[in-house]
Amino acid sequence: MVYVVLLLLAAPFIDSAIDMLPTWLLLALLLLAMWIAIRFLAALVLGQEGASHMIGILAADIVRGVIKLGLFLAFLPFRALRYAWRATR
Repeated sequence: MVYVVLLLLAAPFIDSAIDMLPTWLLLALLLLAMWIAIRFLAALVLGQEGASHMIGILAADIVRGVIKLGLFLAFLPFRALRYAWRATR
């Protein structure tokens, strides 16, 4: 009961603090909150060890995807030049 009262009293201060944050930081905090929620739900279903393993695999997939995206964007101008060169032949 005390927690609910404190939360209601602190809500305006928390709201003003969140309003002062830049948008990119809010997005990062939202992603972090989603990540924590996924880990919590996985821990409920799979247990602590299974959730740790699942989160590790997801983190590796995200890192692999970011690297693939960076390589794709790095080679995109060269692919465009290749297609333009083939079109002129």
